[in-house]
Amino acid sequence: MRRGRKHRDGWGVAFYRDGAAIVIKEPLPAPNSNMAKILRDTNYVRSNVVISHVRKGTKGGKTYANTHPFRRELYGKEWVSLIMAM
Repeated sequence: MRRGRKHRDGWGVAFYRDGAAIVIKEPLPAPNSNMAKILRDTNYVRSNVVISHVRKGTKGGKTYANTHPFRRELYGKEWVSLIMAM
């Protein structure tokens, strides 16, 4: 959330639970997000693999679709990436 003060165009976190990729993200500054505060203050994000990102937009608008991380299915499995095209 600290980095979200400078990179204000969105935030997101992804992790795996029971083989499924869970992605939670919003196209707004992390410090202004009630969801980010809940995730910070609880033990909801539990996994051996966690990816988080705060966005400073250089292309595209402040939309959910442009907010990282991204989830895609490939070869019958769910994958998480910080790159839109997989």
